[in-house]
This record gives sequence, C-alpha cells and structure tokens, in this order.
Amino acid sequence: MNDLLSDLLSMDRLRLGDEGVRFSMATELEAWVWALIVALAAFIGFWSYWRLEGPHLARLALAGLRAFALISLAFMICRPQLVRENERLERDWVVGLVDRSASLRIADVDAGAQQRQTREEQLRRTLDASAEWWAKLGSERELLWMGFDAGAYELARRGGADGAVPEGQGQLDRASAGPGASASDARSSVPGGALPELREPDGRSTDVNDALAQALRRVAARPVAGVVLFSDGRSNAPVDRALVRRLREELVPVYVVPLGSESPLGDYAVSRAEAPRAAFVGDVVPVRVRTSRSGGQAAPAKLVLIELVPSPIPGDPPAERVLDERELGSARGSADGQASSSANVTGSGTDTDTVLFAKPGETGRATWVVRIVPEQPDLSADNNEQRLTLDLIDRPIRVLYFDGYPRWEYRYLKNLLVRESSIRSSIMLLAPDRRFLQEGTETLLTVPRSPGEWGEFDVVVIGDMRPEMLSTEQLEQVKQLVAERGAGLLWIGGAGATPARWRGTPMGDLLPFVQSLGEDDVRPLRTWDRPVVMFRGPAAEQLGVLQLGGAGEPAWPEALTSPDAGWSVLYWMQRIDQNALKPTAETLAIARTADFDSAGPGSSDLDSADLSSAEQSPAILTMRYGSGRVIYVATDETWRWRHGLGEVLQERFWIPLIRLLARDSLSRSGRAARIEVAPDPVRLGEAARVRVQIVDQSVVVGEGGDVPVTIEPLDPESRAGPSQLRLTPEQQGATSFAATFTQLQPGRYRATAGGVLASADVSQEFLVVPPDDELRRPQTDHALLAELARETGGAVVEPAQLSSLVLPNRSNRVQGAPEIESLWDTPAALTLLMLLLTLEWIGRRLIKLS
Repeated sequence: MNDLLSDLLSMDRLRLGDEGVRFSMATELEAWVWALIVALAAFIGFWSYWRLEGPHLARLALAGLRAFALISLAFMICRPQLVRENERLERDWVVGLVDRSASLRIADVDAGAQQRQTREEQLRRTLDASAEWWAKLGSERELLWMGFDAGAYELARRGGADGAVPEGQGQLDRASAGPGASASDARSSVPGGALPELREPDGRSTDVNDALAQALRRVAARPVAGVVLFSDGRSNAPVDRALVRRLREELVPVYVVPLGSESPLGDYAVSRAEAPRAAFVGDVVPVRVRTSRSGGQAAPAKLVLIELVPSPIPGDPPAERVLDERELGSARGSADGQASSSANVTGSGTDTDTVLFAKPGETGRATWVVRIVPEQPDLSADNNEQRLTLDLIDRPIRVLYFDGYPRWEYRYLKNLLVRESSIRSSIMLLAPDRRFLQEGTETLLTVPRSPGEWGEFDVVVIGDMRPEMLSTEQLEQVKQLVAERGAGLLWIGGAGATPARWRGTPMGDLLPFVQSLGEDDVRPLRTWDRPVVMFRGPAAEQLGVLQLGGAGEPAWPEALTSPDAGWSVLYWMQRIDQNALKPTAETLAIARTADFDSAGPGSSDLDSADLSSAEQSPAILTMRYGSGRVIYVATDETWRWRHGLGEVLQERFWIPLIRLLARDSLSRSGRAARIEVAPDPVRLGEAARVRVQIVDQSVVVGEGGDVPVTIEPLDPESRAGPSQLRLTPEQQGATSFAATFTQLQPGRYRATAGGVLASADVSQEFLVVPPDDELRRPQTDHALLAELARETGGAVVEPAQLSSLVLPNRSNRVQGAPEIESLWDTPAALTLLMLLLTLEWIGRRLIKLS
C-alpha cells in the first residue's frame, strides 16, 4: 500500500515506510484550527446546497464533495511533505604519539635475571600486549598514529601496505618529518587498523612540544578524546606553558606512557675531543678530551686513545693500537719526558677535562679514536667515542734562532738545537755593526729577505736582540710568517732589548702583553728583586708542554719548586704585570719568590694560580696570533737546572715548546694551500665558514676568480650527497678565499678544494653534530611527562596498565539539514483537487442545477 501511494504521489527520494521518514506540514496548524477549517468547509458546502431544489440525497452528496474540496485546498495550502531528519554521530579522535628518537635504543629497562632491555623493546612489547584494546578503540573512534623526534609525521598501520588515505584525512607536510622518515612514515593511518608500523628509532633530537603542536594541527576542529604519548621524556626543551594552556582550553588530555627506567642510571659520554690537525712523527701530540658523567652511580671507566691501523686485507676492519689510556677520576704522573701519558683532571660538576698524549711513529693520514671503556655495561655506548683525523709528517723542524750576544742561555740552547736530530737549525748572533756569527746545522748566506726565504722555517726564536738588526720590511715579513703562514715565534726575554725595544716595531703586536711607556719609550720590564722558582701553570697541561718529570713522577718535579735544592732558584726573572696581559694570552708557567715555605703547598703544579698575588707573576706566556702561535719566556736562566739533573730538564723544557710552535706550520707543509672549516664540529643548522689560504705564491687563481670546494659525506650510509661551494676572495688581490654554508645532516664530511688546487690535495675533514644530541644525556625524564599529564588533565599510565585505560567520550551528534519530499505540488495532488471539482460539476449537471 505504501509503495502504491509513493508511486501515485511520484515520491523519488523519500518513500512512505522508509526508516526515519515521517509525514508533516510545512505550515503547522493547531488541531482546533483544523477543526474550525473542517467545520467552516462543511458549513459552506451544506449552505451552498441548502436552498437549492433537487433530490435531497444528491444535494447532500454534492455539499460533501464541495466541503471535501475546500478541506483539500486548505490541506494543500499548508504544504504537506515527507521529512527525514539528517542526524549523524561524529566520532571522537584518539592520537597515539610514539617517540622515534635514538634514545629508545638505550637498554635500561629491568627485564629480570640481571638482564636489561631497550626502551624500544619495552615499547613494542607494550603495544603488542594492548593490541586488542587498540583494535576495539579503533573500531569505536578515529585513531591516528604519529611518530616524532625533531618533528612529527604520520605512521602507517600494520597491514596497511597500500597506504590508502581515507577521505578527509590529509597528510602532514613532509618538511616537518624527522630525518630518515620514509614515504610510508608519512601515510595516513587507516581507520579500523590496530597498531602502527614502526621503523628503527634514529632521531638524534626530540621535541615533545612540537610533536604535540603538530598533532593538534592534524586534528583541528575535531573532538579529541585524548593523546596517548609514548616517550622516555627526553626532550630539547621543558613543557611549553602556552601549549599546555591550549590543551586545557581545547579539553585535550595527555596520557603519558613512560618508557625506560625511572631511576637514573649512570652514563659516560665523550662531549668533545680536540687534537692538532697535523703533527710531526716522534712529536708528543696532546689530545684534549672533555667527558661527562650523568645519571646515578657510574661504573669505573678508562679513557683510551686508539689508533686505527688499516688492515692489509681489503674489506677487513682496521686493527686498533692503544696510544694512551688513563683511569677516569684518577691522576698519574708522566711516563717520561717525551711520550708523556700524564693527564691531570680538572672538572666542574659532571664534566671532566682530560689530556691524553701520543707519540706517532708513521707518516700519513692517521685516524685516532677517543673511547671510554667502562668496567661494566654503560647506559649508552653510542656516546662513548669520537674520531679524530690528523696528518703525520716525518721531516725535521726548521728553526731560525737570533740572539744579540752569547749569553749562557744561548750557549746551552744552541747546543741543544744542534744535537736534536729532529731539528734543523740556523743560529745567528747579530752584532750591532750588522756583522753576524752563524752556527747550527744549516748555513745561511744572509738573513732572510723575502717571504719565500722566511717561509722555509717553522719556528723563529728571538733572544735578547735589538730590532734594528732587521729592516722594517723584514720585521713585517716575520709578522706575516706567523699571522698568515702559521709559523711559531719564541721570545726569550733579556736584560738588554727584549722586549723593551720591540714595543714600537711591527713585531710589537706579537708580544703577549702590553708594555708600559717610559720616558725614552724603551724602559725595560721590571725584574724580581729576589730569587724565584718556577711553577707549571694550568694551561701547560692542555697544550702538552712543560712535562719535565720522569717515569712515575709528577709532570713538574717537586725539586724545581723547592728553593732548598739551590739549583732550582732563578736569580733573574722579568716581572710581568697580570693586568698587562692581552685577552688571549695564557699562562704556561708562574714565577714565585723563593722565600716561601716550601713545605706549604705540597704540590708542584699551581692548578689555580692567583696571579694577583704580590709574590708571583707569569713566567711563560703563550698567545695565538693569526694562524700561528707565540710563546714568551721571561727568563734566560733555565741553564741553572743543569746543575741538578744535567741536560735532561732543559731538553724536556725547550724541545716540546718548539714542537708546539711548529705544529701549526704543518698545515701548509708541502702544500700549495690550506683549507679550514670553522667551527669544528659544526652544529646542525648553524652557518659554518670554509676558508682557503694559498701559501704557494706560484699558484695564481686569477683576478676576480674564485675557488670551488666540494663537500662530501664520508659515511657511506649518509643520505646527504656532495655539495658545491664557490669561495670568493676576502679582499682585492687576496690569497685567501672564503664562503659560508649550512650542512643539513649530522655526520663526518670532507671539504676538498678544486679548480687550480685540484691536484694539490687540499682537503679537510670536519664533523657536523646535532645542536642537542640527546644521546649526550641518555637518562629518562619521567618528571616532565608527569607534569605534562597533570597540567592537561591526563594521567600517567604504566605500560602494563595501558589496556585498562578509560578515555572520555567526546563524540558529538551533529544535526544536519533534513531531507524533504513535498507532496502538495505533485501531479497527484493537483489531480485529486481537479477530480473533486469535476465530480461536483457532473453531479450538478445530473440534477440540473447548472
């Protein structure tokens, strides 16, 4: 019957009897109004035929037809219709945020039987155990899985290999995905799925704030039941208060599932390792290492310096040779005066500075590894080592020594330079009449007069010589040799000319202190009016010099600091005012009056030198100047130490100082140019500077030309490809070229100069590190997670209790526009009205009323 009526009324969209379909009027009238309409229609109908002649029954039937027609007309005027309400249920959303940073590889979860599992294993075990809960949740609500480290990205579901994206679900901008995110990582999750497909955690930095912000953008304008956050709590920044307020205002609680051990476990890390870029074979090379210890009780550990020796069999891993090692947290003396393995420790909080020493024996490019070896398994092994690369050169150090007269220091130092097989020396006494006496192993026809002649030397030693012995042009050339070519300059103070007469010369800038002016502008430095002894300063340890002790002894023998020995007392020492030191000057040794109580200090080193004391002043200073280094020795009486231990102390005193000064010149040794990348290491996202300095005057780039540099990754698994830079001249006609760049991924890289320098092997390795590598701080931060849950109205859910979590119901019933099928304007309605009028007209004809 309903189908027949639907067909008669031509109802296409809605049909009588369909679910949710009801009959209504567009103009709703009260029941009494309809009763009045029916009564009025009946009255009009019967009144119309009341006084007419004709059969009574016929007139009664016609009156009924007219009344029914009027009622039908009123019915059509109220516009009858079929209505189906459009109401739908908008399901709420649940966001699963999964930490994918490298800290999840840390094994600190107690698995029983003295076994530990990684945080990643704990995460996967927790998800698998709650799979049914997630499946039920996904069938009742919209479920979105997102992974995050430095950025957030959507995760595909297990079994959703096609990666289909449901209608209305977009994809996140891949630019926000963390490094290493694959295409499948950015797919939208498929509703009805259960668990996410997880790749290996490899993010080097975590930003919980950014992950939550991106999750909110992804589910914007939708009802959210909550965010379930799986993380160890390690994040770049504390909880953002503005983000917390937004979560509270939008009624989005965060339920955190803490991963890892709540009790902090101890961990060692190599924060920084520095070594010279080049060194001489047989030299004592210092490697400065900063280690950190975080968390709870850390096991005893060793700090080891290892050389990687390539295997003769291709494909085999390199062999490891230990160069030096020491116990972290202990101090020991030097092994000998040359290959010292001593390392005094200075620490602040959990950071410790240590210096390891090695004596390389073979030429070529060497790879060294600084490694922490704990006695027990460490919390994280990924932060326990760093690699260093340096060039080892086997050739004599070339030294040019000038002095004004044959004082005792000159005589003994001259003999020492002649005997030392690793040094080739040219020694000159320049007399006031400009004649010179020459000694040493290399004979010079004259004092160098051009940059090329000066460039033959690694170190220039200037004793108590008047600057007038060299021309102004020669002084400028020495200054350029140090500043631009990286040579070393060693000053040996004297009572006559050094440093007083050098103040106004071009080389006056190379003194590590500022001289006070005298009436004649040549006033010498004050000297101590009492005998002094020398102490080793803290900077000497960092540079690997002044290691005068023998095997099993302190680096600075106690006898040198005791005036009771007699031979340790120095009777002439310049008194340098601490306030006169230049900002970059460092103190290698300290002079102290010899009348102190020798039993008092009880140490041969002054670890924290108070140079403001009236009883002491700097004795040996060093300063970087341009590309080179300067050392100033304020006494010429170290020859007195020969009366105690012979020539051993002087040899251990002077030779390492000369080697230190010569190291910087190695970067240009035998090369047409040198290349530098600064800073090293380069922090991710920060601008770095590449500079090429041409030292071979025969290399011509050309006016207005530039130098191409290729930067390529050394890690074969790196996703970064080679990149090109064009270095432009720093000034008109310059021999130095520079440019800046920003490297996009962490790792080790090599910068190689091309163009006219392509055949010169001008290259430099450097490291790019994240700005906040979380493996440097591998401990969990459950307190941050708890604070986030409390501030947003969520809760901390233990992994074993995840299946019992009850989320609030935030689904909404949405009332849409109803579907309407009108009945009054259909052909059937018009036909019915016309049929009633026609029947009335026919009846009137039959009874002869019309």
